[in-house]
Amino acid sequence: MGAGAAGISKDSPDPPRGIIERAAGPGSEPTGLLLEHACMMVRRAAPAPSAERYRQFVRTALEDLASRGFVEVHDMLATPRLADALLALEREGELRLRVWLYALRPEFTELIEQSERWRTDMVRLAGLKIFTDGTLSSRTAFMLHPYREPIPGHPRGSELMSIDDICESLRFADDRGYAVAAHAIGDGAVRNMLDAIERVQPETLGQRIEHAQFIDEADVPRFAALGVIASMQPCHLLTDIEAIRRFAPHREARAFPLAELIEASRDSGFDPPDLLWLGSDSPIVPPSPQDNVQAAVHRRRDGMHERDAIAPRQAIDEPTALACMRSQDDPTEDAPGFGSDEDFAGAFDELDDPDLTPDADASEDDGPPASGSRGPSNN
Repeated sequence: MGAGAAGISKDSPDPPRGIIERAAGPGSEPTGLLLEHACMMVRRAAPAPSAERYRQFVRTALEDLASRGFVEVHDMLATPRLADALLALEREGELRLRVWLYALRPEFTELIEQSERWRTDMVRLAGLKIFTDGTLSSRTAFMLHPYREPIPGHPRGSELMSIDDICESLRFADDRGYAVAAHAIGDGAVRNMLDAIERVQPETLGQRIEHAQFIDEADVPRFAALGVIASMQPCHLLTDIEAIRRFAPHREARAFPLAELIEASRDSGFDPPDLLWLGSDSPIVPPSPQDNVQAAVHRRRDGMHERDAIAPRQAIDEPTALACMRSQDDPTEDAPGFGSDEDFAGAFDELDDPDLTPDADASEDDGPPASGSRGPSNN
């Protein structure tokens, strides 16, 4: 139904940076699976909620996160409409979480103009969001080595942005005093991002790579050397165990290399939480700090045998995992619970999306893969 409303048929070409999966190759009927930017065809066709319903979605999402101990949220597909809703909640005394806004280029440009009028202690425009590859389960994360079962025509996944494209985005944001948050899951996408940052040498601090699910051994020390934040979500390991072993078993040892990132940070004189931020990536997965701890410390789902752990040498201890989940912003002293050992910074992507709020029926994102994390960056 959604594909029909978006006008998708067997004659529809793949959109730029997107894939329409088809039952029997090019020219055949779509299966209904839309990958990467093809998802936006359906998203744009969806009716927009009313202003009041929209605001209730935002309120519900924030209340859910606050009830779980979160004190900070980084929205990774922010819009001017979301900013307006958040500011209204703040004026009415209902906004108890700090919110950082990252936006795609069109919305980012609009928000820059608006934010000069409304920047507050609770809501800030933090940077530009870009997508450099896809996801592991769809085999569109851009890898250095081919997948064992690749999508036809995409042996190493999808390179959604070239290094030149990434450099242009870095310069665009840096010229305006903002950092970039780059979705990069595969080790090929991570390397592209690091190469671009090394080439551009942006002056704005807080450049961050979202997810970084696979990192080649040679690239681990480059995060600290370049001052790049690894904004990761270990909780994804719990749901991706089977996908890692099916599609990229030869890169299993490079999945979520937390221990190496911690060691490299210390070797370079950094406190690990300065460069390793562990977030929730909700609503793609539940916003559970406990899941992050389970994955970071045990490297497997609860109840699984130790031999089933993914890259167990990359395990870190619980105090370190918790430290990397806490906000580095000064806590608001008057706000109950802010800054306690049980409070976490985190992300809830697309606070304003009716299909992605905790009370909604849908459990998966129907747009480009979202990301999110914790901790500050300089604007």
